[in-house]
Amino acid sequence: MLTHYVLGINMMCLLHTLIRTVLAFYYIRDTVEADAAAGVSATILPVMITLETMVIQAYFLFRCWNILDKRKWATAPLVVLWILSGIAGICFVGVSSSRPRMVMGALAAWIALSLLLDITMTIITILYLIRQQREYNAYTPVLVTIWNMLWLAAIPPMIAMITLMFAVYVFNSGSWGTFIYDISSKLFVLSLLVALAGRERAANKLKRATQMELGSVSKDSFGRLSD
Repeated sequence: MLTHYVLGINMMCLLHTLIRTVLAFYYIRDTVEADAAAGVSATILPVMITLETMVIQAYFLFRCWNILDKRKWATAPLVVLWILSGIAGICFVGVSSSRPRMVMGALAAWIALSLLLDITMTIITILYLIRQQREYNAYTPVLVTIWNMLWLAAIPPMIAMITLMFAVYVFNSGSWGTFIYDISSKLFVLSLLVALAGRERAANKLKRATQMELGSVSKDSFGRLSD
């Protein structure tokens, strides 16, 4: 299941890259095609960025659902934030062409909701790791690995959202805002890949730690039998 999920994410990113490459060639040809490419870019790319972000956040949402022991009432606020951020992202696409005055508001809503969702899911994971570290001191190296990979996975999208907010609403830089917005979905993909790599690394460490613990228990048991 996870393999198909990652494959789907990579296919979406590949399609995103291909569309952007084709549009770039249209931009450098002539004025008419450049205008048409700009219209397509303003419609398709924000939709793809929103969908990629939502699909990737779904993985971390599922992780929080497991952390919260699959309690629906505890996970419901996260799902609501996730849905609202997707709606805000789609609304941003809709108002870009029809209602330019609402563009800044729709973008602000998407940034705020996505950032709030990421921060909330990160806090839930941190609290869970702290509790696990207190209960399972023997597996501290494994938990430290998970802790480090958590920060490496959480930082890129958060920095992207915060930087986008400052670029657009504080420094009023449209060019930087566009650049950061365009690469935001790539940073979410990077976050997912780091999280998956960390999961695999932690699983290997846990396996080694369990084998060492079982080995020491077996030696102690054999020693008692010998005595």
